[in-house]
Amino acid sequence: DHLAAPAGGGHPLDLQAGVWQQEARRCLDWLETSALAPDRGLRMDGASESDEADAALLSVAWQGPWRVGHPVVTATVDRVMERLASGPLLYRYSDRVADGRSGPDNPDIESSLLAVKARARQGRWEDAHETMEAVVGLGGEGPVLFPETADPVSGEPLGNFPSTAVALALMDAAEALGTGPR
Repeated sequence: DHLAAPAGGGHPLDLQAGVWQQEARRCLDWLETSALAPDRGLRMDGASESDEADAALLSVAWQGPWRVGHPVVTATVDRVMERLASGPLLYRYSDRVADGRSGPDNPDIESSLLAVKARARQGRWEDAHETMEAVVGLGGEGPVLFPETADPVSGEPLGNFPSTAVALALMDAAEALGTGPR
């Protein structure tokens, strides 16, 4: 859809725009027939039989292809939150997913901030603020730099420090929260 508009360049008969529109429809058809879990939310591995959740799927709440209130978006966000939340923080994916690393994972700060943005987009303001406050609480006093992960009990920073991805996700989450009530 995003490629069809510039391809058309304001000319509704532009054939290239028509091709992009057809491809967008094919992609959406595939998602709706092959990439949905039994609860009608997106699967982590697309067409695989796995029903695992991945926090990266939260981006469906603002990147489409469905509007934010669509049942696929709601089911996807709900499944991610149910399966990956540890208090107000989120894991990137389930510990059942083989990632080649030894030992248990820790909550992922970027994923937690994606949850803030997704919940804000859905109008779930209380939940969004609760998660944002938990993440910001990991930063302590003064100028704040955030790590990739944190210990789920103590909140001790772990992983790469500072994390640029977390800093960018923090700005996105704050902007999403700024659009609603507090």
